[in-house]
Amino acid sequence: MYKAIFIDIDGTLKDSNGDISDIVISEIEKIQSMGIQVVLCSGRSKEDTIKYSEQCKASKYVITLNGAEIWDYENLISIFKLCLPEKVVKELEEKMRRLGVEFIVSTTSKTDESDKRNILQCRIKLLDFDKIDEIRDILHKLENININELMKKSNIVTLNSNEADQIDFFITNSETNKWRAIEEFCRLKGIRTSEVIAIGDGSNDIEMIKNAGIGVAMENATEKVKSYATLVIPSNDKHGVAIFLKELRRRINLRKKSSEKGERENG
Repeated sequence: MYKAIFIDIDGTLKDSNGDISDIVISEIEKIQSMGIQVVLCSGRSKEDTIKYSEQCKASKYVITLNGAEIWDYENLISIFKLCLPEKVVKELEEKMRRLGVEFIVSTTSKTDESDKRNILQCRIKLLDFDKIDEIRDILHKLENININELMKKSNIVTLNSNEADQIDFFITNSETNKWRAIEEFCRLKGIRTSEVIAIGDGSNDIEMIKNAGIGVAMENATEKVKSYATLVIPSNDKHGVAIFLKELRRRINLRKKSSEKGERENG
């Protein structure tokens, strides 16, 4: 029996227009009513992830900033966090200021942004591509960090920097990834990792997809992501998450009926 389902937001729950369909929301509500927790697991901030979790009627827990924090938003408690080394934050802030590049930090709850000991993620927003090599050189000389590089053309994620309008660098603790946070969630809740399902579409979803009891990739995921999945479901524009959850409910109900029938026959 599966006890928790971890679902990415962008490219997974949300369609190409940035919407979450009523069909998907309905299926999340139904699977939750069966006692299976649905936890949104995103690279987005705490505020954004909570907003979508409430919209989907998912559980009170969210995993944010690619696994840097697990937040219980009903009780306003951070139950797990991985912060960046203070030295790294100070060095990055100083160097980006000298380069004139926008530098944004995401902190733990109830923490002032000036407190460098409690930074979950640093973000570098780059519009001047002449500085990209210098920034990459700075980042790759640092230790104990993860670097996620996201290229955008307007609001569309691209794969080719020559087509991009903006490049964002997201820097987190070297141990930070969605699967690491899921493992901690399972430990805290007494759930075996074999009892969880993970659904996603991006490279930051690979660890959770390949390690979960069932790893699910969207049809719109890259071939690399899909190669790690147990199964591939229809795309985010075809209500893939809803289709998967509906089938999961059907199979659970069939198994339950079969078990009840066996008990009656043996009784």
